[in-house]
Amino acid sequence: MQHEEKPDRVPEEDHQESIRSLIFKVHGRPVPMPRPRVYGGRAVSIANPKARAWKGAVLAAAKETAAACGWTPSHRPLRLELTFVYARPKKHLDKDGMVKDKYHDAHVIARPDIDNLAKLVMDAMNDVIYIDDCQIVYLSATKQYAAEDSLHAKITEL
Repeated sequence: MQHEEKPDRVPEEDHQESIRSLIFKVHGRPVPMPRPRVYGGRAVSIANPKARAWKGAVLAAAKETAAACGWTPSHRPLRLELTFVYARPKKHLDKDGMVKDKYHDAHVIARPDIDNLAKLVMDAMNDVIYIDDCQIVYLSATKQYAAEDSLHAKITEL
């Protein structure tokens, strides 16, 4: 009997599945997920109309983009990259509307917290982009300044 060696791995071109990505933008000021507050020893959920509206805008953009691309949720692990963009404060701009030199590399270090911003977006995309946000195994989130408020999202299947 002749011994036949088996390869340790199959060449990538033989087993590589197509990797799907979805990119979309939501116009408007990013709003964080409201956190429950504790009053008298009890956790009380705080209804926030701005958060509800922002979550609806994220959901609408995700649905529209998914439908246009034929995206359907899967059980695969995902990479989620989020960029939360905030309009620059007026003090960053000169009289002509140009960014002053000392503010060119300014970072958004004010509230809201980036984890709460990401949580609202992740919850909004449940059952539309993925089955559950527990599928997100890689998360990248940044806050930055630009001309107008918005969210840029990119989801990639791994």
